[in-house]
This record gives sequence, structure tokens and C-alpha cells, in this order.
Amino acid sequence: MFTVSFKTIINPVIHCILLFIQDFQFLYFICFDENVISLNKKIRFIINMMGLDLDFSIFRLVSFTLNFIFLACIAIMIIHIAFINPTKYTENTIIKISRIIIILYNTAVFPIFTHSIFKGLIPKNGKLASFTEIDFLGSQHRPLFFISAITLIFYLVFQIVIFPFVYVSPTAFNKKNSLCQKFSYFNIKYNSLFCILSLLFHVFNAYFQKGSEIIVLILSIFMIISVKDIFIIQPYYNVIINQFKGGMMTMTIGMAIVNLFAYLFGKGKFIFNILLIVVGIIFFVGGVLSCRIIYMKNTKEIYRRFKEKINIDNEIYNYQHNIQNSESGSSDSKSTSSVSDENQNEIKEDQSNSNSNNSEDNNEEEDNEMNEEDDVSNVELNDRLSERISSFNEIDNINNR
Repeated sequence: MFTVSFKTIINPVIHCILLFIQDFQFLYFICFDENVISLNKKIRFIINMMGLDLDFSIFRLVSFTLNFIFLACIAIMIIHIAFINPTKYTENTIIKISRIIIILYNTAVFPIFTHSIFKGLIPKNGKLASFTEIDFLGSQHRPLFFISAITLIFYLVFQIVIFPFVYVSPTAFNKKNSLCQKFSYFNIKYNSLFCILSLLFHVFNAYFQKGSEIIVLILSIFMIISVKDIFIIQPYYNVIINQFKGGMMTMTIGMAIVNLFAYLFGKGKFIFNILLIVVGIIFFVGGVLSCRIIYMKNTKEIYRRFKEKINIDNEIYNYQHNIQNSESGSSDSKSTSSVSDENQNEIKEDQSNSNSNNSEDNNEEEDNEMNEEDDVSNVELNDRLSERISSFNEIDNINNR
């Protein structure tokens, strides 16, 4: 979950709301083509706002604001890391506000921020591709171009690589949650996908006038792959967040499928508007339930293996301290008696073939042989047990058995 300060953690419900706003903006790719999905004017206006398909003056104001706030947070973070001694570090109001802003930029604001960068950088025939009435690098566009270019550099470094580790899925930094045994790089893949989709979308829209269905197809394939990470690895600490995220991603898959069917069999038909909502709700509920079922299954399997590991540890302890259990007492007694008989025969042979002066040497040889047998048996037991214990380390092995 998101951490604002040492004592402040964002509530899971607020976290789910942020994820809902973030994932809901995938509808911009699904519903962009008016010829495929015809929507109400108010709904269409909301969809257009997700991609900043607005007047250039409004777009420039929004883009300047988003870029300036992002660069200011990066500057504050760099100053604190480079110039402030860690021993003198204190969490003041500026740090808390910057953390909240970074959290927003990794959730609700991330899609629209990505669109603002690429819409301000792609040219076509000397014009700005998304606003054909504006000259590329003209007086109206030049300041926006330079600040967008600078922002893109920090965007690729921090927004794609660093922030997902620190603020979104801190699995790699904490091993207390047994469901977080493997870091899935889920949010890095998520941010990278949206960045690539946004770039391809605006390039295709500028130079090919089509390609929205290719974007929807790529989106569907990635979502199907990512659902596996959500269901099996459970990258977030909170169960509710994992289930909600799984539901949102399956909802996106369902809506993308409706879009593809509308493109193939009935462009602009009203029935697909209804199916878009109905299928989205059904897939959302199905995703939440599926994620919960897999979570319960994984939890039970982990508890079972944990108990098995405790029993194995007890066996190792009993063996090393010569403590016999009631079940294995008879077999252990037989093995020890056979070993003692063999040792006695060897001692008798050695005594008959040796002189009385070599009795001390024979005793030493006997001790060495017994120690070697104990070492061999210990190695064999430890190898067998280590193989069984190692299977408990990664949660992927649970689903392979």
C-alpha cells in the first residue's frame, strides 16, 4: 500500500479508487473510434478528456501544469537525496505533499500525464499532429515542446523504472507477507505498456488515421498476460487491492473483446453500447471472484507446506539429538542394531589379526568408521530434506503441483 509518512498509510479503499480511475482511462483506447462504439455526447466528452482531446489552449495549460508539478517533485527528491544527511532527515510537510503527488502520478494521473507528453511532441507536415492548426515549434508550441522533452527524460527514468518499485509494489523490500515471495515487476510492465500504447496510438492516429483496433488487440493480449500475475503472484500487500485490480483488468479484457466484435460485425450498432457495459460488469465480478478463489487456494497450500516444514525441522532436530519418535523407533532400533553388529564383527576380525600392542589403533579406526557412517547418513538426509524445503520458497511451485 502507499505510504505517505512513517505513520500514514493510504487506506485500501482510497487505493482502490485511485486504481479505478487509472484503469478506467483504458477506455480511451477502446472507445476512441466513434464509428465502432457510438456513445452519448456526455460520455464521449468524458472519454475525450481522458486523452486530452480538447482545445489547444486548454491542453497547453493542463500539460504545463502536469509537467511543472512532476519536475518540481523530482527536484525536491533529488535535493533531499543529494544534499541532506540521512541522519538529519525529517519528514516535513513538503516531503509528505511530494509523496502524495508522486502517488497520484503513479495511479490516477499517470494515463493523462502520458498522453500530455506525447501529444506535445509528435509532428506532422510542420504542424502539431494532434492540433493541425498549430505550427510545430511555433511561438505557441515551442515552450510546451521543450518542457515536454525535458519531462520525457525524467519520465522514462523515474516514472517507468524507479517509482513503481518504491511506491506501488514494494514487495522486494519486505518478506513478511508469505504471498509476496516473488516480486513480479507488475507495475513496471503496466507503466511500460501504457507508455508504448500511448505512443503507438498517437503515431497511428497522426500518420495512418487508423490503427485503434491494433491498439485494442495489443491491450487485450497484455491484459490477459497480466491477469496471471495478479491472480497467481498477488503483487499487492492488501487482499482487497489484489482482487479489485484483478477485477478491473478482466473488465478491460471484456470491453476490449466487445470492441473487437463491434469492429468486425456491427460498427456503430447500439447493441454493442449495452454489451460494453454488461460484459464489463460481468468480467469485473468474475475477475474479483477468481482472484479470491486463487488467493484462498494459495493460502491453504502455504499453510500446508508450512506445517510440513515444521515436521521436517522436528525430524532433523530429533535425528541430530538422537531422539526417537514412537513411529520410527522400531526402524531406527533395527538399523542401529545392524550397524552395531557389523561394527562388532569388524572389531573381532581386527583383534584376531592384530597384536595386543595395536589395540589402541583399532579403537581409533572403529571410531572413525562410525563417524563416517554418521556423516554419510546426515548428508543423505539433509539432501532429501533440502529438496523438500526448497519447494516452499516460491509460490510458483504451488501452482505447478
